[in-house]
Amino acid sequence: MIRKFNDAKKPIATVCVAAFALAESGILKDRKATVYHLDNGKTQKELAEYGVNVINEPVVVDENIITSYCSQTAPLVAFKLLEMLIGVEKTKEVSAAMGY
Repeated sequence: MIRKFNDAKKPIATVCVAAFALAESGILKDRKATVYHLDNGKTQKELAEYGVNVINEPVVVDENIITSYCSQTAPLVAFKLLEMLIGVEKTKEVSAAMGY
């Protein structure tokens, strides 16, 4: 299902170690992504073993794929996903209404 979503260029978003499901599917090979960043980058190194270009940033977007490195980034991921679905201006309206 992950590969089908990616092939159709549908938005795919993960938080923290959920990026490994995408890596296992093969869709992150040679693409930018991030994953849990603490513990001296141990988990990021593990993700890199899948051929992923790991970026040590809170949220990384590569075309239709959004990844983030910890649960604290969940709202940021949600807003990036919303941007992909309804556009920047509408997302600004929603985030302002939510107090962000």
